[in-house]
Amino acid sequence: MHRAHSSGFSLIELMVVVAVLAIVAAVASPSISSILARRRMEGVARELNVDLQYARSQAATDNVSVTFSTTTDGTAYSITGNQTYKTVTLPSGITVTSGVSLVFDSLRGCVTTSCTGNDTTIGMSSTATSGTLQSTVNALGRVSMCSPSGSFGGYPSC
Repeated sequence: MHRAHSSGFSLIELMVVVAVLAIVAAVASPSISSILARRRMEGVARELNVDLQYARSQAATDNVSVTFSTTTDGTAYSITGNQTYKTVTLPSGITVTSGVSLVFDSLRGCVTTSCTGNDTTIGMSSTATSGTLQSTVNALGRVSMCSPSGSFGGYPSC
């Protein structure tokens, strides 16, 4: 008696593999979306820090006072001097501290309201993630980023 060998998968084997993949995808989906939300917020926070440094350098380059200001609802910010250097609208769900206004001095490079030693902080939060990030501009105009109470892993606590 000669038995024929079949190659390939049976319909039942294929259905089991598809069901297992569906379960794995359902379990992994929430964690992937939270990772993407976290990375989006980190990217926006880094851009904010670069823009604060840009405002400081434009004050020195153009020899004018340059203002960095956030909107009253915290969904955008702008950099202005003798012209509008940059306007940024934040992605949906991400906000910064509203109503912040920093004026960078053209001669000293410091924030004119805090040349005496006070730091200015700008907080950032997202509706898609629980952690927050904070940018701090010191009296000399230097920018640093931290996480209040360590709520956003990978950044120093403020």
